Amino acid sequence: MDMPKTGSFCWFDLPTTDEKKSMAFYKSVLGWNFKPMSPTYWMIEVDSKTIGGLNLETKTNFKSACGFVPYFTVPSVKEGNAMISKAGGQL
Repeated sequence: MDMPKTGSFCWFDLPTTDEKKSMAFYKSVLGWNFKPMSPTYWMIEVDSKTIGGLNLETKTNFKSACGFVPYFTVPSVKEGNAMISKAGGQL
């Protein structure tokens, strides 16, 4: 399998305060299917491919006001950290 190109979109998390309403909405509008992974997290699937996760907002994780939380491909965590630091970012 070829590795995705650095900087390409690879995953997202979607926080929600109402998982049943959110799942019904995205199923209706985008055709997404959901597979439970825990009581507060569901994998989002399109055509049997997992594309992201729906996360029930709790006191211990990010808030729904964050909206979609995208993730992008880097060569490795170590190299990604170096790229961020070199560009002036902070971890």
